[in-house]
Amino acid sequence: MLRRLAGDRAAIDRRALSAFRIGLGVVILVDLLLRSRHLRALYTESGVLTTDALASAYPPLAGVSVHAVADSVAGPAGVAVLFVLAGVAAVALAVGYHSRIAAVISLALTLSLQARNPFVLNSGDLLLWQLCLFATLLPIGSRWSVDSVRTSASSDRTSTERTGARVASVATAALLVHVALVYVTNAVFKLRGDRWIAGDGAAIAFSMDQFTVLLGPWVAGSPTLLWVLNYAWLGLLVASPLLVLAAGRIRTTVAAGLVGGHAGMVLTMAIAVFPLVSIVSLLPFLGSGVWDRIDDAIVNVREWFAAAVGGDHTGDAGFASSRLDRRRIGRGLRIAARAFAAALLVGTLVWNAAVLGYVETGAGDAGIDPAEYGWKMFAPDPSGTDRWFVIDAELASGEHVDGLDRGSVTRDPPPDVDATYPSARWRKYLIAITVADDPAVSRSTADYVCRTVADRTGQRVESVEITYLERSTWPEPSEEVGTNRLVRHDCRT
Repeated sequence: MLRRLAGDRAAIDRRALSAFRIGLGVVILVDLLLRSRHLRALYTESGVLTTDALASAYPPLAGVSVHAVADSVAGPAGVAVLFVLAGVAAVALAVGYHSRIAAVISLALTLSLQARNPFVLNSGDLLLWQLCLFATLLPIGSRWSVDSVRTSASSDRTSTERTGARVASVATAALLVHVALVYVTNAVFKLRGDRWIAGDGAAIAFSMDQFTVLLGPWVAGSPTLLWVLNYAWLGLLVASPLLVLAAGRIRTTVAAGLVGGHAGMVLTMAIAVFPLVSIVSLLPFLGSGVWDRIDDAIVNVREWFAAAVGGDHTGDAGFASSRLDRRRIGRGLRIAARAFAAALLVGTLVWNAAVLGYVETGAGDAGIDPAEYGWKMFAPDPSGTDRWFVIDAELASGEHVDGLDRGSVTRDPPPDVDATYPSARWRKYLIAITVADDPAVSRSTADYVCRTVADRTGQRVESVEITYLERSTWPEPSEEVGTNRLVRHDCRT
């Protein structure tokens, strides 16, 4: 009985795995498109972070980025080629063409890109490469894929295929546990604070103008809605253990609630692809009933299309599901994959226990503090502080211009803090380097401003001063603004 219960909770509908694969490919593609807007500035030697500065801040990462190597060989064009290759792999992953190979390539290029500039990363980026890793161990191409069409023995759907066979393994258990722990650990951190329990957590988070976009300012102006959102989200986080302890409709309901919460983040907060990655991570928790309805919709659309264009195209060969992924791999490889999945499962449990302070791992002896790598999104309590930057470039003529070409140089609080940043990645970079406080990184960033301002204005740049200003945003924006100089750099040296 225990084995059956464990199997039910470790099982994932094959169509859910396929939706997971499609979502993963689409999110990687969206992430690449968003990052490509600042390809030269954030990911090349001619940008804000030289490889020497990267080596100063993150010595282990300096030699592992293929993007850095491509840049040294072919310049920004080499990095652009890797972006294109990653996009091709993401498309192959989404359509299910050699799915696991596409997942392996996506994993490698994602890790390489993230290693090139870790200052722009958030929790969503960490989760993204981890999901790619799990994808290499799972039968992600057994449904709704080119792979399934190529290996399908018949276009007729059996009753098993109609309802969708589930798969349960160490790898599926590891994926489910890993994703569930993202929410469980965040719940623990929030419960250790005061503001979420008091009903103020969401209000403080939305008070920070540097994050709010689209519907965000409207939500921030509704105290009642913020109170409801605070307890609704906290309730879902507290219920998150049911993602692995329960099955069926209960699991689906909790997962659907979390998906809805992340969809709301897309419409209200500028936090890169974090909410999209989170939505993809929750797809494997949705039950077979959800996928039955999606299958029905697909069949209805195909039958409508067949009727519209004429002819009999109602067979399922074009979008078929194979009974099982029959691709054979060697026994040794299967054993290795299972052992690796088991190690991931154990590692996930131990690492998150260390993050929460329940066990000692000895990671501190290697200079790694697990507490710095927890899923703390706005926890224990949101900071309630807005931060913006003044990048003052002095020209040879004596004129002062903004280093990011955002208009006149001013230290006055901006009407929209988020609008002062070129993108969410830029915001993350600038704020992260103030925390890192590494002189090599600050100089590298100032050097980039020297070059870009000189190119833009056609004048010699004498110096660049980067200052960050901050003020409290809750319960009301403070009149007092703190000023902190990050770096003053002489561009002539």
